[in-house]
Amino acid sequence: MRISEFSIDEVRLPGDDVHLSCHQIRQVISSLKQQVFTALTTTTTTGGLVAIRMERSAKLICVIVALLEIRVPFIFLRDYEDQASVGADWLFDGKELTKFSCNGSGDQPVDVPEESDICYFIRTSGTTGMQKLIGVPYSCIEPNIEDFRERFSLCSEDVILCSTSVFFDPSIVEIFLALSCGSRLLLVPDKARSHPHLLSDILRRYKPTFVQ
Repeated sequence: MRISEFSIDEVRLPGDDVHLSCHQIRQVISSLKQQVFTALTTTTTTGGLVAIRMERSAKLICVIVALLEIRVPFIFLRDYEDQASVGADWLFDGKELTKFSCNGSGDQPVDVPEESDICYFIRTSGTTGMQKLIGVPYSCIEPNIEDFRERFSLCSEDVILCSTSVFFDPSIVEIFLALSCGSRLLLVPDKARSHPHLLSDILRRYKPTFVQ
């Protein structure tokens, strides 16, 4: 997946908003790849699925980019979920990367071949039955992102609002569009979605040009 230089504005409540330039983002990504995710690319531990348990933040975006660049699939975990429930091989909590092995407890591990095309996993809503884990390949998400980019003529001058929960597919579109276009990604806290006055104030201040 082609990743352009992009920037991030992370809105925090209350105040103390964070801005990361493309240079600062690259520094964080390089640090993650060299100091945290080295185990993911060694000959003995290559491959597998990384479960991420982090709040939406600028650092989370850097984690996603680092995993994309080393072609390791990921899935987001809610606070009450265990990595074993999704069959992940690794857990990253924002600080440490922990390796897990099958414990025979009945959890079904996700089979991710070393040369897999899978980009990320996501749970279905379960509205038509039991929730399922779906692996989304690069060959599926990349054309989708390119179609959005062309359809809305998005470029590096755009500001893309990211307000959707990371547990829903639209959030991936918002994030990946910024990566693809080299745009500015505007991260909005979950609390703002349920408080229209907070969201409207953010929209007035940051003036996003792409909103889902």
